[in-house]
Amino acid sequence: MALSTERASSSSFPRAIQWKYDVFLSFSGEDTRKRFTAHLYEELKYLGIRTFLDNPELEIGKPIPAELSSAITESRLAIIVISPNYASSTWCLDELLQILQCMEARDTVLPIFYDLEPSDVRKQTGSLAKAFSDHEKRFDTNKLRDWKAALTKVANLIGWTAKDKDEPGLIKEIVQKVQTKVPPVFWESKKLVGIEPRLEQLYSLLDIDSDDVHFIGLCGMDGIGKTTIAKIARKTLGDKFDVSRFFSVKMVSEKHGLVNLQRRLCKSLMKKNSEYWDNIDEEATMINFLFQKKVLLILDDVDDISQLENLCGNRDWFGPGSRIIITTANEKLLITHGVKIFKVPELDANEAIQLFSLKAFKRDYPDKKFTALSRCFVDCANGLPLALEVLGS
Repeated sequence: MALSTERASSSSFPRAIQWKYDVFLSFSGEDTRKRFTAHLYEELKYLGIRTFLDNPELEIGKPIPAELSSAITESRLAIIVISPNYASSTWCLDELLQILQCMEARDTVLPIFYDLEPSDVRKQTGSLAKAFSDHEKRFDTNKLRDWKAALTKVANLIGWTAKDKDEPGLIKEIVQKVQTKVPPVFWESKKLVGIEPRLEQLYSLLDIDSDDVHFIGLCGMDGIGKTTIAKIARKTLGDKFDVSRFFSVKMVSEKHGLVNLQRRLCKSLMKKNSEYWDNIDEEATMINFLFQKKVLLILDDVDDISQLENLCGNRDWFGPGSRIIITTANEKLLITHGVKIFKVPELDANEAIQLFSLKAFKRDYPDKKFTALSRCFVDCANGLPLALEVLGS
């Protein structure tokens, strides 16, 4: 098939965002720098999450330096530790304004209410009222109005109230939330275009904090990225479960037959030697094992209802909080088995051109002289990642 280049050329592609930091920490140094914020920062750093923490020697009372302003715009998300003296710092308040301007629409602002309640922040009462009383002597009405509006906005966001919570447990909750929003380094290095919004949709369906057992089906044509999404979900969330396994259903079924599916899965889950399985009822053994565990199980490339019946018969097989992710090109299987469905979307035009360009030119977007030709290839691929990778390569 000949590809025509006779169409309007456009070199104006949006620039791919390259985050310098995963997290920007905004906090009152007076209240939390040497305690809560220091411990949170160390935990984030230990897990490889790139976190910006300002220099304590920066001069207080001066405008936010360019370094801080750039760090906010170059950060994927922000954690705001609002404590009693947070509003006393005009620096903190200006940081808050810029954070909301950059991140509110992306839903990447995570507030922590430390030694106060969200209602104190929303209404600016207590220590916050005193802080604004002092600010009124130095700043105009518009500035005060903007700061107050920003505090009200952040108080209405979902976050954490530190009161009555043990610090290690609270930090663990926060870090786990951050991990669901920050991609592991390995997929950034692989340039997995469009993966983040699709993972966010999957995480929403998984509802990881619920103790219910959820079956989620990733559905779409071959090459759409179902397996990649499922594997990354396991890498990101696996440590929150007692058992985490990825099981290639179609491959095992074709090689060993349907009869051996349960045995193979049991071996993978329980890691017993082969002699253990000679004279047992696989289904009973598997159910007895799974019933006691919080399990994350990826059943990849399912193509027959009998596979689901043998490997995840019903939710009663699994312990509270378990998640079963099923990938398949056959939506009817998921409907028949009562599985909640996530139809993996094709890449949009911008994502498609970026993926094609990465494979063809080793850069985020094509040079102007190759723009029209690149669009022709992208049109042929219909947003299918595998096709774009093949054509680009």
